[in-house]
Amino acid sequence: MSVREGVGMEDLTVKEEKFLSALMLAPTVGEACEKVGISRRTAQRYMAKTTVRSAYRKMRNQAMEQATSRLNNVAVEAVEVLTAIMNDPTISPYARQQSARTILEFAYKAYENEAIIEKLEELETVISIDDKGI
Repeated sequence: MSVREGVGMEDLTVKEEKFLSALMLAPTVGEACEKVGISRRTAQRYMAKTTVRSAYRKMRNQAMEQATSRLNNVAVEAVEVLTAIMNDPTISPYARQQSARTILEFAYKAYENEAIIEKLEELETVISIDDKGI
């Protein structure tokens, strides 16, 4: 599958594709328009199309997946830093407390997320069984 197909860009015109690429990089819609030489009105017409909105959503999701992957890669290092701060008696008590609190908050969020995923999987199984008429 090509990159264009991966983000649903196969149905876009070249100008729409260039606009979306610029929109992903520019801080504002206006700057994206300037970069590709279109008016804001043209950008609004592009974004009114379902295919363009869908491709843009897929591009944003793909960018977030890449960012999340990078965060996951450094998460272990971050926990090690927080743990080192928390356990270092030469560091201020406030910094140690904040490190401990951060570790606990994220651990609890991870626990909550796992519980939610488990419940969703159980519900999906029940729905699947109901759909099959079992």
